[in-house]
Parts: sequence; structure tokens; C-alpha cells
Amino acid sequence: MIIFFSCWITIKAQDINNSTPIMIANDDGDIVLGGLFAAHFEFNPLNRKCAHTSERGVKHIQAMIYAIQQINANPRILPDIKLGYYIRDSCNSPNYALEEALDFIISTYNTNNGIQRSPLLSNFCHRRSASFDYSKDQFQLPNIAGIVGGRASRVSIPVASLVSNFDIAMISYASTSRLLSDKSQFGSFFRTVPSDEYQAIAMLDIIKYFNWTYVATVATDDSYGRLAISTFKNISNHAGICIAVEEYFPILNNQQKITSIIQRLRQYSDAVVIVMYCAIYEATLVLKEAERQNLTNRIFIGSEAWSDSPHLIDFRQDVVGGMLSVVLTGSETQLFRQYLHQLDLCNNLANPWFNQMWISKAKQHNIDIDHLLANCSIPDHLSYNKNDRFYDSSTITAYVIDAVYSFAYALHDMFHCNHHSCQSINYRFDREQFLSYIHNVSFPALTNPDFSFNSNGDVIPRYIIKNLQKDKENGRLKFVTVGEWSLDEDDYNRLSINQTLIRWQNDIEWSDIPISRCSQDCNAGTYRKIRRQQPCCWTCLPCEADQISNQTNADSCFYCPLGTHSNRKQSACINNLPELIDFTGPLGISITVTMLALLIIIILIWSLFIKHRHSPIVKASNYLLSHILLFGITMCFFIPPQFIVKPNDIICNTIFITFCLSVCIILATLLAKTNQIKQIFFRRSITKVKKRSCLMRNSWQILFIIGLVSIEALICSITIIQDQIHAQRIVFNKHVYLLCHSNTHIGLAISFGYIGILMITMSYLAFKTRNLPENFCEARYLCFTALVLTCILSSLVPTYIITPGHYRVGVASFGIMFFAASVLIAFFMPKVYIILRKPEMNSRRQTMQNITNFTFTISNITNEK
Repeated sequence: MIIFFSCWITIKAQDINNSTPIMIANDDGDIVLGGLFAAHFEFNPLNRKCAHTSERGVKHIQAMIYAIQQINANPRILPDIKLGYYIRDSCNSPNYALEEALDFIISTYNTNNGIQRSPLLSNFCHRRSASFDYSKDQFQLPNIAGIVGGRASRVSIPVASLVSNFDIAMISYASTSRLLSDKSQFGSFFRTVPSDEYQAIAMLDIIKYFNWTYVATVATDDSYGRLAISTFKNISNHAGICIAVEEYFPILNNQQKITSIIQRLRQYSDAVVIVMYCAIYEATLVLKEAERQNLTNRIFIGSEAWSDSPHLIDFRQDVVGGMLSVVLTGSETQLFRQYLHQLDLCNNLANPWFNQMWISKAKQHNIDIDHLLANCSIPDHLSYNKNDRFYDSSTITAYVIDAVYSFAYALHDMFHCNHHSCQSINYRFDREQFLSYIHNVSFPALTNPDFSFNSNGDVIPRYIIKNLQKDKENGRLKFVTVGEWSLDEDDYNRLSINQTLIRWQNDIEWSDIPISRCSQDCNAGTYRKIRRQQPCCWTCLPCEADQISNQTNADSCFYCPLGTHSNRKQSACINNLPELIDFTGPLGISITVTMLALLIIIILIWSLFIKHRHSPIVKASNYLLSHILLFGITMCFFIPPQFIVKPNDIICNTIFITFCLSVCIILATLLAKTNQIKQIFFRRSITKVKKRSCLMRNSWQILFIIGLVSIEALICSITIIQDQIHAQRIVFNKHVYLLCHSNTHIGLAISFGYIGILMITMSYLAFKTRNLPENFCEARYLCFTALVLTCILSSLVPTYIITPGHYRVGVASFGIMFFAASVLIAFFMPKVYIILRKPEMNSRRQTMQNITNFTFTISNITNEK
């Protein structure tokens, strides 16, 4: 059914084209390769004529002819087998290309112009015939082994879909649509260029490299353009790139649409970058309209189909200057350039479009055609001394040559050829088998030293980045290679750009990168309010009070942590200044007044003891130990002022040492006095008191106190060295305080534990001696003092720990002063009272009577036992 339908289409096509001579390029051979090239830009479906000769299309045709000639001249590839070619013009039209592709499938004749079309796909027709004999004598190689082409994806898609039904291999040199990678639909399609999917990734990497986030897209309204933009949109959405304008225009009758597209692009002035997918002919139409409407200061990012065309250098610099081209890595060889330069109008009749192109150019320059053809050579003024666009370097020619060589090496492998000959062919040409050989072909190509196809018929993607900039020598535009992009074996994108080579519009330096963004960055201290359906467009709003944003383009603001507040720009949190105790504040005044009052009291008591140092009650209290005790109490009164000043490491360690040593001096002195009284009075006989032990002397008591205090001093020294106390910021209920802190608290625990041991020991001994004479040997006062001190210290430490902020300073200050004052009141005030108010009790007689009474009491208790 397909065959009859195809034949019918071909016959209809013949009828329509009776008035138009068929132009082909062909050369007979043992094996013939078909070619489908865009020798013309435009096809008019009304009169079915092609217009606007394409210099590049003609050049690509010449590249195929050149490659086949090189293969035939090379005895190492397909020896004794000649390759032929059969090339048709697609006119860059899908419909016309499909009509031309039918000639590669059905055997037809055109009787009107006398040109016989080659009988094609003979093997397909033969295998439908039951009477065909596949013997060696009757075997005939098929006329078309495969097709080289087409150029545009919109041409290759319908043609590849058609020829895949007949297993005819087709290798494109420029079609990049990702749709062509679908082997279920295009099973016999291959290409020497990478897919648009990778080109879209390369474009996106360039956009991200220059920090562009807001772009416009323009493409032809066909499968190539829509699929390319669809791919670009999908990966852009994941990368945070927004598309401001997405426009498509038809291939034919497109001027009105192109005009409206340029008008819309002018409205989106923030979308400086324009990504455009189309062919060179459509690109020139868009750029001409951009010039007419003065669409300047934009950055075009072009696909390989048009962005390195020599036609672009004729446009205004403020329109196309600075353009970035993502083009293929292929390049022309010097041999091919020399081959092009030696071609003239007489030695290149195999390519009819070559002469047609130069005749068209000659008409534009009013040159006599007959004279031109008679001389054969192309005048220098017509070819601009071989600088015409036809001779400009083109990346596509290398891919055309690689496509031809892919067929040649696949045939070479299938026929089991060596460098001298091929094995005799005694079997039919199996197209399915030929496709498998193309899949596995590998050879050193112009575009890749290790060329091969993957499972989808694609190649490893590689691109070069070109920049269209002003030539400083002649002032014209030129392309400069500024970078490259490739995909390594691990599927990792590699973009390399030399920014210093880039020049933007109007020859602006590379460092002044154009901005393509919907909204400017929101600085720290503000946040973005995204507009609906426009994730790249936002409004910058300031953070509310007590909130900050510390990064550019923050999506929200946040409150500062406790103990900090926002700076003036609301871009960072800064520490709140710690709240210090003011000497003139209520707490500062209270501590200072209390401390001064107690100091005055202790000075008066100390003075009174010095004045009455010879009185019995002062002597009986051990005058020297009383001075040490008063010294320790005085040290305690100098600790609270240290809490009021601003804490630092020195102050904190000073408070720790002063507190521990002063408390230790007080407890050690009280312990020495209690132990001394116990040793004196708790004897079997009072007469033994007269035999004073050397341990009861004041010198030994002083050594005893010094020893106990030295242990505490040693503990404090080790604590300061190993676990130094330091000033630390403490946040409580939005307030910041600067308090003393220890990291491990081990040293503090040992130090306070030692003080606790002294306190417990002193309390025990004081309790044991509570019934001694009370007026001189202050046993009861010592017992009462011990109990009071125990209560104070037991409550002071935990209260200090759990009390926050300045209240902790108050607890510590008043606690220490109360501790010292309790010793002063409980121990010294009774003696002061006796000295001042009861002088009759401050006598030797009263003292001896109390001792006698105590002695008899102890003796009776002993006898009863």
C-alpha cells in the first residue's frame, strides 16, 4: 500500500513540475549515495519554484562531492569499488524535500525533459518479486546505499520518518532536533552533529555563567523550533531562569508576525538576552526587522543553524554586536579550501548549483553571462578575490564530509574489505545489516578523532562559543572564538570561556557585562515579594522592625537571636551591649552603702580590740587569731565592689581567688580557735592545762591556718590554669548580662568542696565545745557562728547559680557581706557588749570563777562515769 501511495505522489509531483527542469548532481558508481541539500533558501508552494540561492547549501553539496572523490582516490577505503552520488535540492522546505525523497524510494521516469531518474531501491522491489534469483550472476548492487542530509530538522523529520519504513540509512550533517533521537520512529536515522538537547544545555550554561535570569526566546513555528524551545524551557525552569517572551513565527508569509515579535521584544527592555532557533534565512528576516525598528543593545544567543553565518557581518553593530554563537566544532581543512579555490565554471559541471550561484551573482553585477561562461574562470571582482561568502569558513562542511565517510567505512566493514580488495559479494544488499554496521562504525573523523554513534544514532556533543564583535582593523564585524562546551564521559557539563576576548555591543569591554534581569537584586535588609507567575520578577520590600535579611535576594526576613538586634540597615544582627550595674543605680548604691557601713563597723571593732588588748576578755579570745579573723572579714567586704565594675577575665579570677581565700581564712581561723579551746578544756584534770603542749602555742596555730589556706590557694591556682574563669555574655529574657563563667566547673567544685569540708569540721568541733565558759572562751559564740555560716554558705551557692542577671550580682554581694557580718555579729559583738556595757564581767576574778565552776562540773561527770 505504501509503495502504490508513494508512486502516486511521485507521478503527481511530475505533473506539477513539468514546466520546471529537474536539477540534480549525479555521478554513477558501484554504490550510490543520495544527497539532500538546501541549495536554495525558500520554496514557493504556489508556483513550486525555489528562490534565493544559498551559498552555504551549494558549498555543502560541494563538500559531499569532494568527500566522495577523496574516498574513490584512496585505495585503503572500499578498494575496487567506486562510490557515486545522486544529489537533490530540498529548497529548505519539508514538503518539497519529502517529494524529492520519494525519488530515493520509487523507480520513475520523467519523459518530458528526457532525463531518466536512476532506478532506486531496486533491492526492495526485487525482494517483492518471487521470480527474482539471488544468484551471483543476476546480483545487482542497489543504486542508493544511503542518504546524506538533510540540513534543517524540519526537513529531516518527515524524510527520516519516510525512509525509515524502508530501512534506508540517512545521516544528517546539521539536523539537531532532539525528536530525531527517537529510534522507534526514526530507526534508520543518524547524524554527525549533537542533539539540540545538548545545545540547549550549553546555552543555559552560558546564561548562568553571566548571571542572566530573564531572557526572551524566538523560534520558527515548526518541529525544530518548538522542540528546541521546549527543551530550553524545561531545563531553564529547573535553573531558575525565566522566559519573558516566547514567540514563534511561520516559515512562510511571516513578515507580519516577525514585525509583531520585534514590537513585543521592544516592550520587554529588561530581557536583554534573546535566544533564537531558526535557519539563516529566517534569522536574516528577524534581524532586518530588528534594524528597522531599532531594536538595539540586545544580546542574541544563536543556534548552530544560523549564528556563525557570514551574512551576519552586514548588520548593524548595535543590533547584532556582542552576539554569542553556540556552533559546532567542525572546521574546514586546508585541502578543502584549496579544492574550492581551483573550481571554476567549466571544471565543476557535476554541481549544477555552483554555476547557477555564480550566474545569479553575475546578473546582480551586470556581468555578461555568455562572456563569463566562455572564460570559465570566476572574475576576482565577482568573488572578491576568493573572499565571497561561498569561500568563508563553515563548520558544517566537516560534518558533511564525516557523514560521507561514515557510509564509506560502514560499507568497508560490511564488505569485509582490507587495504587491497573486498570479498566477493555473493549475497543481496541487506539494509538492516547495513544499519547495524553504521551503528558500530568508528574512524578518525574531522570533527572527532574517535568518531562513533551512540545507541540513538547521535555523537558526543561538543560546541565552540563565538562572539560577534567589531574588527579593530577594518571596523567591520567578525567572529571570535571565546570558549567551548563539551560533555565528558561522566555526563558532566564543561563550559570554558575566556571573558577577556569578549566584546559587547558597540565594542564595550568584556568586564561591563550587560544585565538581563526582570528585577534588580534585593540588597541585604530587604526581601523579595515574587510576582504571580513571574518567579524572576519581584518587588524589594524592607524588613520589619527587629528583623533582618543577611543575603542578597532573600525570600524572607527573620528575627535576630536573643541578645542581638538588627543594625541600621537591617542586614545583620549585632550583639546587644551588656547591661552593667550602675554605681548610681539602686543596686549599686545599696551595695556600696552596705559595704561602707560594715567597713566602718569593723574598723571600730578592730580599734576597740586594739585599745582593750590587755583586758582579760580580749586576751582570753587569743588576740592574734582575732586579728587574723578580722582580716578575713575585711577581705570579704572588698569583694562586692568587684561585682559592680564591668567583668573581664582578670576581675572574674580576682573575685574567685578573693572569695575562696577570705572564706578559707575565716573558717581556718575559727577552726583553729575551736580546736584550741577543745584541747584546753577537754582534759581529765584541769591541772593538766598547765602542761601546755607546744601545739597550743600561737606560732603553731598560725602555721595551722597557713597550711589550710595554702591548700585552698593551690586549688585556686590549678583552677585558674586549667579551667580559667572568664567573662561571658549571658542572655536572659531579651536582656544581656556579662557574668563570670567557667567551662567545666571542676575547679570551682573542688574549691567549694574544700571550703565545705572546713565548714563541717569547724561546725562539729564548735558543737562539741558549746558548754564551755561563755564570757571568755566564746565556745557558744563559735557554735552559733558555725551554724550561721553553714546556713549562709549552703544557701548562697545554689541561690547564686539559679539567680539570673543583675540579681545574681546582688545575691553574691549581699550574701558575702552577710556571711562576713554574721561572723562579726555572732563572734565579736558579745565581746564588744561586755567591754562597753558590762565591764564587771571583764575581770580576772570572774574568769577564774567560771573556770572553777566548769572544772567541778566536768569532774562530777567524770566520777559518775
